[in-house]
Amino acid sequence: MARKHTMAEIAEDYELWCEYVDPGATMTEDEFDALSTDEKVKMQREMFPYEAAAEDYQDGVFDAAA
Repeated sequence: MARKHTMAEIAEDYELWCEYVDPGATMTEDEFDALSTDEKVKMQREMFPYEAAAEDYQDGVFDAAA
């Protein structure tokens, strides 16, 4: 069974970023490095809201506004 990476793990690793978020490699490694982990997690949460919600649920984080 393949290991499921967290959004933070993906945001900190360029190879994972290219595999899961940017398979077309439209972002260079320099552009990736210029962004903070929080910025990259935010990008993922906007691009993959269902995965973000599932990760929040798994971590016990719930958005009362939802």
